[in-house]
Formats: sequence, structure tokens, C-alpha cells
Amino acid sequence: MHGMEISTLESSLPYELFDFIFLYLKSIDIIYSFFNLNHRFNNLIYPFLCAIDLSNVDDCTLNKYCRIILPKIHHYIKAIKIDDKNLDSVFPLWLYSKIYPNLESVFITKVEKDGKYLSYLKLFKQLLNLKIYFDIAEINETVSNELCLNLFQSDCRLQTLFFDNVYVPINTHI
Repeated sequence: MHGMEISTLESSLPYELFDFIFLYLKSIDIIYSFFNLNHRFNNLIYPFLCAIDLSNVDDCTLNKYCRIILPKIHHYIKAIKIDDKNLDSVFPLWLYSKIYPNLESVFITKVEKDGKYLSYLKLFKQLLNLKIYFDIAEINETVSNELCLNLFQSDCRLQTLFFDNVYVPINTHI
């Protein structure tokens, strides 16, 4: 009987109350706490499933997400924000297109000069939006050439490419 009371309480609360509660929680906590509780909660948290922010999370939380949550929600995800050092955990290179069939946007944070993002550039050109936030103010010419060679090809789908905190030297001796 006690379980029935909780279920009745949950179903009697208005959607707007949950929207207010969700304002005070991180999206990863909302998904972890409410995903697959019931159909109503899945509908409530759907917007949080579409855009996942895994930046600034500790390794334990990231590992838990990669093992438990991402396999269950991967087909909903349209945008992911992640630190450069964790790209391998979230984007296994050999399964990238199968894991996230609806992925349109990737936001990579805390990128160092020779970050992991470089090995993913060929895959990321299939996105609509790519934003890279560098930790350093200057990248070398080799890195800028690598960016251009891998992103700006005939099969590139990118509509928005954004680099933050970066100076890319332009060769004026062409």
C-alpha cells in the first residue's frame, strides 16, 4: 500500500512543479535519477536527453554514465558537451556513427594544444555544429593545417564551426 501512495503522489504533481525542481539540478543528475522510472518521467526529462553535458564531471560519474546511462539513451542524443580528455570514453572511434545516430552537435572543452580532438576531426565533419574551447591562446601551424585538412572537405556537413580562445596563424606566403 505504501508504494501505491508514492505512485499516486508522483502522478498527482503537476508537470510545472517538476520543471521548477529541474531548474536546481544538473542535467546529468536529472537523467540519472529519473530516467526509466515510468513513462511520465521519461516524457518530462526528454529535453535533457537530447543535450548531454558531461563536461566538468569526475571520472567515477563519467564511467557510470558510459556504462549505464549512455547505452540506454544514445539514440536520443543530439548534442554532447565533453572535456577533451574524455573523448575516448564517450566516442569509441570504431562505433561512433552507430552509437549516436542523431548526434548533430559536439562541444569540446578544456582542449590542450595536442588534444584528443585531433583524432576525431574526420568523424566530426559529419556534424552540423562543432565548438572547440581551447585552454591555450595559440595553436601551432601544424594543428591549424590538421583542422583544415580534416574538416573542410567536400563531404563536410558542418554549418557552424566555433573556436574559442585560439589564434590560428595564417600563411601569407601562398
